[in-house]
Amino acid sequence: MNVFTVKMTLLTAVVLKEDAAQVKKKLLSLGLVDFTEIEASSSASLTHAERDRRIEQVESLLQQVESLYRQIERSLPILSQGDIDRESVIDLDSAVDFLERLNRSLASLRDEQKKVTTDITRYSELSGYLKASKHEYLDLHIGRIGKESYESLEARLASHSHVLLKSETSDVHLLLTLSRERPGVNPVLDAFSWSESVGSHTTEEAHRLLMAETSRLIEQKKSENQKIIANIRETIGEKVEKIETIYREARVYQLLGYISGHFSSTRNTTIFSGWIPSEKSGTFEEELKKVTNNACVIEYTDEKQFDRSTIPVALDDLKPLKPFQSLVKNYSTPQYGTINPTIFVAISYLVMFGLMFADTGQGIIILLVGLIGTKRNRDSSLLPLLIYLGISSIISGLLFGSFFGFELIPPLWFNYHEAVYAHGETLWDVYRILGLTLKFGIVVIYVGIILNWINLVKRKKWLHLVFDRNGIIGAFLFAIGIYFSYGFIQSGYTQFPSATWLTVSVLVSVILLYFRVPLEHFLEKKGGPFLFDSITEWLLTVFEIFTGFLSNTLSFMRVAGLGIAHVALMATFRELSALPGNAVGAVLVLVAGNILVIGLEGLSAAIQSLRLNYYEFFTKFFVGDGKEYRPINLKTNSDGLRHREHTV
Repeated sequence: MNVFTVKMTLLTAVVLKEDAAQVKKKLLSLGLVDFTEIEASSSASLTHAERDRRIEQVESLLQQVESLYRQIERSLPILSQGDIDRESVIDLDSAVDFLERLNRSLASLRDEQKKVTTDITRYSELSGYLKASKHEYLDLHIGRIGKESYESLEARLASHSHVLLKSETSDVHLLLTLSRERPGVNPVLDAFSWSESVGSHTTEEAHRLLMAETSRLIEQKKSENQKIIANIRETIGEKVEKIETIYREARVYQLLGYISGHFSSTRNTTIFSGWIPSEKSGTFEEELKKVTNNACVIEYTDEKQFDRSTIPVALDDLKPLKPFQSLVKNYSTPQYGTINPTIFVAISYLVMFGLMFADTGQGIIILLVGLIGTKRNRDSSLLPLLIYLGISSIISGLLFGSFFGFELIPPLWFNYHEAVYAHGETLWDVYRILGLTLKFGIVVIYVGIILNWINLVKRKKWLHLVFDRNGIIGAFLFAIGIYFSYGFIQSGYTQFPSATWLTVSVLVSVILLYFRVPLEHFLEKKGGPFLFDSITEWLLTVFEIFTGFLSNTLSFMRVAGLGIAHVALMATFRELSALPGNAVGAVLVLVAGNILVIGLEGLSAAIQSLRLNYYEFFTKFFVGDGKEYRPINLKTNSDGLRHREHTV
């Protein structure tokens, strides 16, 4: 795996106009080019392609088709090379007419569904107030109708949230409405000569009957809604073959149209430009020459001639590390030419999670959830992460001898349970666990610092390499701080190590930090006074070094804290399992306890591992202003195209 971002090359190609259509298809098939605008200085005599007016119609069609697929809960078709090779071009008029007819046939069902959904919402609100005994929001009427019929009253109240219940043994009706709808309901009751019947039902009895009726109506409406949904799916399903054809033709037309938008032309030629991975340039050139019968000119421009922030960033796409690559991208896209931290994140994340959640039995559960979930949903980036977390927990559980909170397996390293509860009676105790996580934190911080040095060398930031907080001087002062702390601990927390070289080293390092700003002004020939800037920057850098590294290191104590909490929680549930006094009760308590710990503490450990990576590790080296590499290919969706247009 390449620990840096993928090396990119800007290509500019010229082909004959007569080959342009086939070239567009080949570019879409290859899916390598992240298109750029051709610079104005080199395009004075070029004619830029105008936006195809039919594209807007095509995009509208795609939105309708995507909506139909969502309604039948199907994934959109995956485009293939055959869709590009197919010579047929979408018949927009026919497609528009087909979708209009289909939508008209669905309109009545959707209107009916909207009404049913509104009724469910109204009944649910009434039910909620009844269940919560919030009767101040409700109006209860118990009475008789003087005019017309029960059915007529029901029809007149249809626009209001209400439940009308007719008594089976008398002509007394129960009516429940919302207090806020009183101005609309009371005139209706007056029109029907409604008269209250005092004493026929108690308030409690009326509420109980209305609650039952409300629940019945909610279930009835839900059943009606499911039937409508089934009818909608059946109607769409009958036409799904035609819908899929429209989708494939429209998507290819849209993608080719986007590529066309980046083509410029002269009288006889077409020109385009874009970024591709350097390692793919040979394949690209070979394919382009093949489709044009060698009638093409390709020029490559080295990436060193461009500002790093303008070059798209591609990361090595290793499938096993995809979950961790998602974590990196969730933070930001690294700047072009800098470290790709995916492999380092994978190692540190899994080690930290294992130290916080060390249990073989619970790890097996997490692993199974990840495996089953991934099999059902292959597009998820979270579920594969659970597989890794489960393996990490299994291994750490073996190291520390924990299986569902019990010491059922001999530890390969040391017994975490004994370390927490032995109170100094064993070799390992809580303080040594804290020390272990602090040492791990120091290693993580120094790895981040070294990666920062590599990035700075790649970017030729020599002053920052020496004088920054995470530069050579900062790392040296951090090492001095570690030495002081170690000596203080070894002395039984009574005194710091004293040596002349330590004092001199710290003073010289602190003084050297002052010269960064003056050197910047001198080397970069900046004008104006810089004394105030020098002092301010110097004080801030010194403060950040002496406080920042301390807080960064101590932050890793949370790893030990959650690990100890995990042992303590499982010990608590073991003790609680003895309270029921029987085997069934004990098992239920232990099962509930393990579910709670896996769900809550497992989530907490995963979040804290991510937090430590983002805030204690990434802040040492990560430069996150990269522009993501987005080539146009068969997997590019409408959202991806809109993102590109918005960026341009």
